[in-house]
Amino acid sequence: MRYQPKIGEDFLLSKEVTVAKTQHLTEFTRSAIALLIVVAAIVVLLITAAVCLYRGDYQALHSLWDVIALPLGGIICYYFRGANTNGQKDNASAA
Repeated sequence: MRYQPKIGEDFLLSKEVTVAKTQHLTEFTRSAIALLIVVAAIVVLLITAAVCLYRGDYQALHSLWDVIALPLGGIICYYFRGANTNGQKDNASAA
């Protein structure tokens, strides 16, 4: 064999590394699902708005917005909430 593989030290999987990887995967999955919901909601709203504009009747758009507003608002509130600092909630009165 011309090239010999270099074998380094074992990478120890500690509890902290496993928890960090799990949290990263969880947050990535949540972000992907939230992004899909937001994109789908915008696409559906745009298509409905175009159809309503063509027909001149905006009742369907109003009804659709009534249904989409709550989940969209929840997603926006989750991702634009106050920043957490090292697992501690950002509370100015505690400082």
